[in-house]
Amino acid sequence: MPYYDASSSDYHPFDQAKAAELLDGLDVVDTDGDGTRNMPGGGDNLTINVDVSQAGNASIKQLEAVASQLAEVGIAVQTRAVDQTVADTNFTGGQFSAMMMRDNVILPTRETCRSWPAGANCPHFNAGGDRLPFEADLEAKLAALQSSSDAAEQAQLAREMQQLVTANAYTIGTVQVPAALLVNKRIKNAHPGTPVFMYEWAEDGVIRERLWTPAADQEQEVLPDTIAEY
Repeated sequence: MPYYDASSSDYHPFDQAKAAELLDGLDVVDTDGDGTRNMPGGGDNLTINVDVSQAGNASIKQLEAVASQLAEVGIAVQTRAVDQTVADTNFTGGQFSAMMMRDNVILPTRETCRSWPAGANCPHFNAGGDRLPFEADLEAKLAALQSSSDAAEQAQLAREMQQLVTANAYTIGTVQVPAALLVNKRIKNAHPGTPVFMYEWAEDGVIRERLWTPAADQEQEVLPDTIAEY
């Protein structure tokens, strides 16, 4: 995939000692001895409220692992399981403290307002908020990528954007997986690179009318002479 380069990601290993050093430096320490750090000046426990979709079993499992790691450095996680409709509404409205979800951060060609500073009210988690210098750089690179018709230039800009979002922990990734569309070998004329850097996922990323299967590879129809009804 031309829009991804593993060496352009800045990985942040789990470092309890460094986390403790940073939190101590902010005067976020455990003042009441219950194992959870308190806000400066002996305030309330440092608790992060995290929304997660009830239907997202994978996200819930990931959140459990994250909560365990944060607990090791004295940060509590309060899970708020919501249905998908509420999760989507809260996300697009920026009405959440933190959210565990699947996020396609290295996709500068679709749903850009989910993950990128593509405009004054983007991304959703910083709608209308103050821009940091790296965000202004991201916005400029995204605009350059979208206006370019040169594949090599687009790929280079995507790698630079990938480095910026990972180095600055724009979103905090827990699991990294490749995306792909499996196409049966009998099917011919699928466009190279389908689907990830096309405009949509799966069947929406190809022009179905251009796909064909040689007669020798065709199999008996499951429901011959039947038109599907939806």
